[in-house]
Order: sequence, then structure tokens, then C-alpha cells
Amino acid sequence: VGKADGHDFIATAYQKGIRHFVISKEINTADVQDASFILVKDTLVALQQLATYHRQQFSIPVVGITGSNGKTIVKEWLYQLLSDELNVVKSPKSYNSKIGVPLSVLNLQPEHQFAIFEAGVSTVNEMDVLQKIIQPTLGIFTNIGSAHNSGFSDLTQKTKEKLNLFSSCTKVIYTSKYAEIKDAVIGNPVYISWGFRSTDDYVITHFVKEKTKSTLQLNGISYTLPFTDDASVENAIHCIVFLKELNYTDENIQAKINALHNLPMRLELKYGINNCSIIDDSYSADMHSFKVALDFLNQQESNKSRTLIISEFEESGLTEDAFIKQLIRIIQEYRFSKLIGIGPFFKKAIESINGKVKEWYIYETTEQLISQFHLQHFENEFILLKGARRFGFEKISALLVGQTHETVLEVNLNALLNNLNVYKAYLPTNCGVIAMVKAFSYGSGTVEVASLLEKNHVDYLAVAYADEGVVLRKSGIRTPIMVMN
Repeated sequence: VGKADGHDFIATAYQKGIRHFVISKEINTADVQDASFILVKDTLVALQQLATYHRQQFSIPVVGITGSNGKTIVKEWLYQLLSDELNVVKSPKSYNSKIGVPLSVLNLQPEHQFAIFEAGVSTVNEMDVLQKIIQPTLGIFTNIGSAHNSGFSDLTQKTKEKLNLFSSCTKVIYTSKYAEIKDAVIGNPVYISWGFRSTDDYVITHFVKEKTKSTLQLNGISYTLPFTDDASVENAIHCIVFLKELNYTDENIQAKINALHNLPMRLELKYGINNCSIIDDSYSADMHSFKVALDFLNQQESNKSRTLIISEFEESGLTEDAFIKQLIRIIQEYRFSKLIGIGPFFKKAIESINGKVKEWYIYETTEQLISQFHLQHFENEFILLKGARRFGFEKISALLVGQTHETVLEVNLNALLNNLNVYKAYLPTNCGVIAMVKAFSYGSGTVEVASLLEKNHVDYLAVAYADEGVVLRKSGIRTPIMVMN
């Protein structure tokens, strides 16, 4: 974590039941004599090499997804679309980095029939490493934009770097909307394009947005999408073309698309305090995703005034002056009446901002805004939250969102695992463990709890009735199951 040395946490991990460690420097093992240690030159490289070897043991279709935005959404949607027929493994959350990718690939198991992994890079010479770990056979390039621009000289260099993911693919889906991608792959038969150009492999000849849905014709076939915002439409078309390339029928594709739903990981519309509406898009900070959020804001029919709470965009690739100029243009074009800017360079831009918006406030840190939150007054407003992750805008969101009076049960799987290890520590080494997971694991989530127990090698799972065991088997659980009735 940050600059901390992982070796300092070995004792704590040992106390929690960990007995196998990969280390990069020699340590005193006197207090952990029953643990095993593998000494390597670089633990990250060792993790990546292990995942690379693990991936080589499988010959199933593997989808690699990259792009400036939309990777996680497309991955989750493909999982929704395919998992009712196939046993699919996917990257957890947004695990797409040099650490997240190997951790994702190590989840591959013999029962899996299909894999979907996302990969993200922030500078040159990173994608080759991720490609060797994922070794995708199929690919999707979602888009190219300004996210993580600071690590590249221009969009062309960034596009070329991302394309390295697909060197082993037989098919790669992309949209010709992005000139940098189109120009880089032109003439390569592996790349399959969709868009409004007559030269595209999949041509859109009709597209209409309605209040709650969009309709389009793709190669003469009509499809209805349960979305109207540009980002969701683009992501859904990627999925449609992908299913077409897997030879799904048009009727089957439409039925699957009808069941798609947005994911609560970004761009959420929430009920706020004092009759405010909150558009929470504090997951990423770049101009492309900002434009998506602004389009979403414009779709909301309301007479409420508009407020923008925004942080610095650290990886946009824009200079401070260029960023402020774009921000002022956006404020005026989208009719924001209040601006709250968070970050040190906003103070430098006070003269540029003054007079461009009716009401504005500048804070150096999120904590400063929170400490003075009582001085702000929000009422009957649409509030767009757009902040880089390090600014912790979730704290602002928590203050702005109204109470919904829901009851939430939070299950801490780490605590459950700790309890299991405590019990095991009291048992003789030849004593097995049967874990009761009947009645939805007593309300804690059958599949989630059973998966954790299986990964930690309990000997049996026990259920009350056979149908509970069937659910576990269909979810990929292979541990022996005892039916009590």
C-alpha cells in the first residue's frame, strides 16, 4: 500500500492463517517455522510469470478488452449475456492493471468454458506484459480518449500501445468512430468494425433515440436498446457485434440485450438532500467520461438549477490553462449556475473563473470542503460530482445523498475466513471440516460463502435440501455436498 513494504505485514498475515509467502528479501523466520517462503528477485514479476504459466494451461476462448473508457461495463455486460449458457470467468471489479490482470487470470479453473479479462495501461511498454498474461483469442477495443493521456505523447501512441493486447487474437471488435483506431488497423482482416460508414463490416443505417430506449438497424437487422445515453449505446453495440461474431441468432441477441441493466459502479443518479438530484460520476476523471456525464445530465428533464463539483483532472494530458478554458466553455454550454472546484490549481484560475459562472467556490482539498459544508446551501439543484479518485468524492456524495431508510446487511467474508482459520487452529491436522451453508447460508449468501469456503479447502458443504445443492453445483462449486434431509 503506497510506499509500505509488504514484508512488514508477514507476521499479521501469518496470524490470520496465511502459511505460504513469496518474498523478495530474506527475513527472520524463527517465529513462523511452519510457513513456507519462496524467495524471488521481484514479487510482481513472479506473480505475472505464475499467471502467465497458469493461462497457458487453458485452451478456452479468452476475450481481452481495452480502451480509454467502458472496459468494465462491456466486460460485465458480456458476462451477463453469456453466463446463462456458459461457465464464464471474468476480471473482478476493475482489475485491469499489472497487478489486477494476473490476479484475474489466476481465477481460471478447469470448469470454466469462457474467460473475459480487461487490461488498462497508463504509459508505453506496459501492454506487452499484460498481453503475455491474458493471451486473448478474441478482443474488443472500446474507444480511445483522454483518460491517462499524461503517459503518452499523443492519442496515436496510446492507440498503438493498447493494440498490443490483440497480437494473438483472431477477431477484434472496434468502432470506426475513433479515427486513431481506424487508421491504425486499416487493412488488417482480424479487425471487425462497426459504425455509420458504408465501408464498416457492420453498418448502422438507422438510429433513433426515444425517451427510454434507442432503436437502430445494424446490417439491415433492427435492434432495440434499453438505453439512450451515448456511452451505454456504444457499449451495447460492441456487445451485439460480438454476439453476432459468435453466431448467436438475431432473436436471441435481442432477448439478451433486453435483459441488460446498467451497473452501479459509476454515473449513478441519486436522490439528494433538500430535493436535490445527484449525478455521481466520481469514479474517473477525464474529458471523455466528463462528456458522457454531461450528456446524461442533459437527458434529465428538470427546471432545477445546475451545480458542478469537480476536482483537478490529473491524467487528462491537458495543461492547467487548457483545462480551465475547456471547463469554462462547459460551464456556459451546459448552463451551470454554481461551480465548486477542488484542487490547488483552481486557486490559480480564480481570475479566469470570475464572472463566468453566477456562484463559485474553491477548495484546496475535499476535506476542506467537508469541514465547511455547513456554509454551503444546496436546494432544488442537479449536482454533478466529477472527481479523480484520489480526491475521495465518495465523502462528498455521502453528505449530499438523502436518506433512503434502507436496511443493509453487510457480510464480511474476510471475517468469516478468519473465524474458519481460528476453528481450524484448534483441530488436529487429520480432522475434517463440514461447513453448513443451508438456508442461503443463513441469509449470508449461499454461493458467495460457499465459494470462499471451497477456496479455503473445507472438506464438505452441508445443505438442508437437494435443490440447495443443485444451486451450488450450477454455480461451479465442486466441493462434496452433504444433503441433510
